[in-house]
Amino acid sequence: MMRRQVLGFLAATMLAAPLLSGCGSEDTESNEEHLLRVTAVGFINGTDPHQASTGPEQILAGETHLGLVTVDASGQIVPGLAESWWVGEDGLSYIFRLRPAQWADGKPLTPEDVVNSFRRMLARKTGHPLAEWLVRIRNGEAVRQGRMRPSELGVRALTDTVVEISLEEPRPAFLALLAEPSVAIVRQVRAQGKTTLMGLGPYRIESQTDQHLTLVANQNTLAPAKPGYDRIDFTTTTDPMMGVQRFRNNEADVVTGGSIGGLAEAKTLPSPAIARFEPVFGVYGYVAQTRQGPLADVRLRRALAMTIDRHGLAKQMFGLPGMVPVESLVPQGFSSYGDPATPGWAAWPLDQRLTEARRLVAEAGYGPDKPLQISVLLPPAPEHQQILSAIAAAWRELGVEVSAQIAQPRTYLETAAKGEFDLALRPVLISIDQPQVFLAPYTCNSPDNLGGFCIPEADQLMLDAGKAEMPAQRIGLMKEAEQLMVEEAPLIPLFTPVRWSLIRDGVNGWVDNPLGRHPLASLTPQPAK
Repeated sequence: MMRRQVLGFLAATMLAAPLLSGCGSEDTESNEEHLLRVTAVGFINGTDPHQASTGPEQILAGETHLGLVTVDASGQIVPGLAESWWVGEDGLSYIFRLRPAQWADGKPLTPEDVVNSFRRMLARKTGHPLAEWLVRIRNGEAVRQGRMRPSELGVRALTDTVVEISLEEPRPAFLALLAEPSVAIVRQVRAQGKTTLMGLGPYRIESQTDQHLTLVANQNTLAPAKPGYDRIDFTTTTDPMMGVQRFRNNEADVVTGGSIGGLAEAKTLPSPAIARFEPVFGVYGYVAQTRQGPLADVRLRRALAMTIDRHGLAKQMFGLPGMVPVESLVPQGFSSYGDPATPGWAAWPLDQRLTEARRLVAEAGYGPDKPLQISVLLPPAPEHQQILSAIAAAWRELGVEVSAQIAQPRTYLETAAKGEFDLALRPVLISIDQPQVFLAPYTCNSPDNLGGFCIPEADQLMLDAGKAEMPAQRIGLMKEAEQLMVEEAPLIPLFTPVRWSLIRDGVNGWVDNPLGRHPLASLTPQPAK
């Protein structure tokens, strides 16, 4: 289970980005069927919404199911299956009134469906990708670990149309968590030894052949936007270059899910209206293996981190305004977090950093006569190799020899999850305004702790932050934890990445937003002239 969570986290952070696509041909008849052709960068392991971790899986979950709340085309939280909600003054109680709705089998939507859905999400065998955050529901961790019965989870029906979710401590971003595609409300129907999960999303899956699916519109959906297209031809590819090529060949109307991989190729498309680039909550960097190998020595991790000219790197590689240099674990931009913690050397000029880095490398026993040899695990996109080549040139001045370990996406994820690397690319992109997401992977017992990093004092600060009643106190404790972590360099952060998507003329409804959430149902064909 831990391995599945790690793979899910990596896949989500590496490939996550909502996908969409549209194709519009001229209307000749009012009943003409509109087809939207979507190519999503990533892959699909399954269609269970409660296991959706990769970008394509998240898109499918968001289109075939709904949560209590969801997001509109601009990424704003709007009603989903709940028509209204109320939050208690203490931030511990969320009460939702459900909208009238019927499942595909004619049964009405009930609070029991909500209760059962959350119990399933927190069942350990489900392997929900956001379970680490959902356990903030009262008794969530105890239920997940089997120490309490599912019936003791803090989700209960108050009336036949009202449900309450109780939390262990206030979570300002809890509604955003509920709007995630994987936090879907389902109806579980078991027949002939098989469980079917019904959804109330704007589309349903008509057919699937490996990585190719056909979706058909559900005009009775409660989603904020009725489906603008009758059918969606949904295809995935792990090669972002192939996604761009499909767009060039007029085989896709929308290509989405791109990040650093394929970025250079996407920028070459002729019309600026075709390629869309969005800054995101994220950090592109290399996680260090701290359990064993040369980078178990904190002096070497610090030396590698302080040597990089991040401003020059971001400008040299792509020159996009959203790619902001990052020297912290948490990026800039969170609504209440303020300036993140940075290592002491962050304020030094580059020449001072280089001098100190040489001293640290020599002190650790390496140098020109005994070069430090490290390998960096990367997925195959050439942009990742170009970035590493630029960094390796700077590290060469320290007597560091770098080799790239290139692996196909699935192998890359599996190798990283096993911890078989010195450094491994770890681009983290999220759609929730929760800075703790960037710190949690470096707590001692996190299932996403790929490099084995551990500072018990920082862990305690994170635990205390989770229990803090006042937001200012919570943020202060998190920043103390971040300061301890960042000084020990479990990650070599580089810059804030961007998402890219390709949108063909004639597809309307796309709205750029930093969450990168773009419901397919919000896309519409261009009206006939």
